[in-house]
Amino acid sequence: MKIKKSRMLAAMLVSPLMLPHLLLYRFHPSRELIKSDLRGGATTLIYRLLFDKPYRSLFYQRTGKIHFIFSWLLFPRSQTTHVNNMPLGKGCHLEHAHGTHLNARSIGDNFSCLHNVTLGQKNGEIPTIGNNVTVSCGACVIGGVRVGDNVVIGCNCVVVHDVPPNCTVIGNPARIVKLDGKRVNIDLGEFNRQDKGSF
Repeated sequence: MKIKKSRMLAAMLVSPLMLPHLLLYRFHPSRELIKSDLRGGATTLIYRLLFDKPYRSLFYQRTGKIHFIFSWLLFPRSQTTHVNNMPLGKGCHLEHAHGTHLNARSIGDNFSCLHNVTLGQKNGEIPTIGNNVTVSCGACVIGGVRVGDNVVIGCNCVVVHDVPPNCTVIGNPARIVKLDGKRVNIDLGEFNRQDKGSF
């Protein structure tokens, strides 16, 4: 608690640096999206921008290219990258997202990911991510795959096939270990070949 109080004091001392960020937050058309990521008010915004670098990168992604005018005041985290024009739903949460690269056709609401995650390109195609998706440490989702709603992708999982909704996948090659609340053990590639995963 003492650490948080001292950090808040430091945040207040450098508040002049925060003025452009606060003005942008107040008047930007994406304010509600920014607020959904924040889970708090202006004080929380100051704290998160100063001490949570993955959140700072997310804030700059939400605000678009206009952030280049003032982002030199607080540099974004270079180890967390996402494409600026990528559609990103509300309630995004990046937990210590070091070494994370997000490049998708779109990402739905309540997306959550940890460090060393890659959503990337294969053969010129990029993935589409549904709502309420969690991607764990070291996971890769590459190519033109679709990830359904309510999916958990386990640590170091490599996903190169479509993932049906309401499931948990792990491993390399990826396997479905939970589907619609029931424990299973199905190879993801085989699941797609049998055309059970259309959604």
